[in-house]
Amino acid sequence: MSSPGGEDLCTLQRAILLTVLYSDLFDYPLTEDELHRYLVAPYPGKKAFEGALAGLIGQHLTNADGLLTLTGREHTVEVRRQRQEISDQRWRLAARYAHWLTYVPFVRMVAACGSQAAGNARPDADVDFFLVTERGRLWTVQICSMLLRRVASLLSVRVCPNYLLTLDSLEVGPANLYLAREVAQAVPLWGDATHLRFLGANRWIGRFLPNLSHADDRRKRLTEVTRPRLARSLEWLLGGRLGNGLEHTLYRVLLLYYPLRLYYQGWRREQFRRAYRHDRQEVIRGGYGPVIEQAFRDRVVAHLGESVAADELGRLFPPRESELEPDRLYARLFSQRYGQSHD
Repeated sequence: MSSPGGEDLCTLQRAILLTVLYSDLFDYPLTEDELHRYLVAPYPGKKAFEGALAGLIGQHLTNADGLLTLTGREHTVEVRRQRQEISDQRWRLAARYAHWLTYVPFVRMVAACGSQAAGNARPDADVDFFLVTERGRLWTVQICSMLLRRVASLLSVRVCPNYLLTLDSLEVGPANLYLAREVAQAVPLWGDATHLRFLGANRWIGRFLPNLSHADDRRKRLTEVTRPRLARSLEWLLGGRLGNGLEHTLYRVLLLYYPLRLYYQGWRREQFRRAYRHDRQEVIRGGYGPVIEQAFRDRVVAHLGESVAADELGRLFPPRESELEPDRLYARLFSQRYGQSHD
């Protein structure tokens, strides 16, 4: 699809197209409610919103059975439906893993994220999780979650705790559209009070998604959980010096283990040290973040032109102190999984 003259669009229409373009990176057309929820500009009211949207239908966007997609990308409607079915079937497995984590000491919140949370899971995709832990016990939880992951793999459940944060370090970063969507889409499975603290620590996402508080998110799956006696007993046992020593030892061992195990990816120990800290474990080298930023930049230029890209991309993906080049592994995985046929 050639550039449709983005300079001639009104500000609201540009915001609508930017929102659809971002979701289309993942072959994910939006309902009108989702477009409202994830719109990258303040919602102007129903009349103005529907008027701007109507002006885009036909030339830039297509409404296919209630799903809004880029014109020429109508096949993604069926892709979304297929992946939604896969995601729906896997919620039971996600809930099972979340239940197992109630037995792990020092876990304070479990939330599904990534493609599972968005309802866009491929058959080969992991079920990704945000975990929040007690202060000073992140690596104890990580070891336990790794062991449970091994058990889950024997039962054909592919799970991956991607982000681990402690209660005193709940803000994720860098602040950009990609991580704002990751936080907004996360589906909490248990840990209601901690989830509220997590959202409070990440209010910055409102700069990129200003309409979240005005939309009804029906995906929430929070349940009341009672931590098993075993978890409470282990927390008592490991709450003092013994737990401090164990945590310190596990952290040092894992910082030796990961670089050796994943040396073939070209990642070095210092890169792990930056991503794996005492208060958080993030995805090495930014994971998909830099890849998606570059892909989005290319799509905006192709569809809306260089001048629109220059105006909008600095707002949605602000420059960072330390720019990360897209990692080759994540770039390859992203190209294999999403957007294989673009105009």
